This record gives sequence, C-alpha cells and structure tokens, in this order.
Amino acid sequence: MEKSEQNNQITSKQRVRDHGEVFTQEREVNAMLDLVRGETERIESRFLEPACGTGNFLAPVLERKLAIVKKRYGSSRSDFERMALAAASSIYGVEILSDNVAICIDRLYNILNNDYAKLFGNACKNEFGASVRFEDASLAYAGINKHEGEDIGLFDTVITPKDYGQSFENNPVG
Repeated sequence: MEKSEQNNQITSKQRVRDHGEVFTQEREVNAMLDLVRGETERIESRFLEPACGTGNFLAPVLERKLAIVKKRYGSSRSDFERMALAAASSIYGVEILSDNVAICIDRLYNILNNDYAKLFGNACKNEFGASVRFEDASLAYAGINKHEGEDIGLFDTVITPKDYGQSFENNPVG
C-alpha cells in the first residue's frame, strides 16, 4: 500500500456504512504510540489491535520494535533473527475484512524483510522467513488449526470473519 493510500481515512462510503471502516491517520497513531513509548521500545511487549484494518497501528509498532532490535542486535545475523522474531511475534491484530487482512500481512512482512535486507544485504533467509508468520489466524486453541500436522511456529496476526464466527460466536459463517 502506498503512503498516500495509507493516509486516506475511508476506502468508500459503502464500507463505512457496512463495516464502520475508518482508518486512523498516521499523526494520531504516532501520538498514541508516543504515549506508550516505553512499551513500543520493549521488544517483547505485546500489542493487540482489535480492529487492525491494514495495519496502521501494527506497522509502526513493528517498526519501532525493529529499530531497537537493529540498534542492539544488528551486528549479528543470528541475534537479529532471534530478537526480530520476538518483536514480530508479540503483535496481534483482529480484522474482519479479508482484503485488509492481506494488506496488513503484506505490510508487516515487508517491514521485516526490508529491515533484514538493509542489514544483511539480501532478503530473509528461508529458515528465518518461514519461522515468522504474518498470516490469517491459526486458532488451534479455539478449535481451528489451519496448519494441522505442520511443524512450524505460529502466532495469530489477523482473523477472518469465518474464523471469528466459528471461534467466538460458535455460529457457522457462510
């Protein structure tokens, strides 16, 4: 998503009517995150965005955490990977619109991959890239496991409407 697109507060009047979708501007996001600056700079501090949209809060949280990781651990690839994984796996978001889910996942992965490439001259190593999962939720604890039988590390980033309905409302979603 381009910077100008990220600054638009609404995608369409229809989406506002149907879903109440209004994006928070970068200025407000940064002002709010500055109120909890100490937490945004603590690598393992957890953040939950209950209506994450395209990641307007999650992306700057990850950027702030990765800035600390780069500063403290940027001289060692293995230390950077370990702490970047800790930073990425401590942010969570919930979103009901699948197009926003895809944009959010892409934004978060690109932030991590770009920082990695700047430090080490190439994209994330396959092993590291596979261990960091920005994905449509795996909710094994709620009876939904999209990765059953796979030997991979997971953390929830976003939830689709179907998963939300199945896990929290116990109603099948169409």
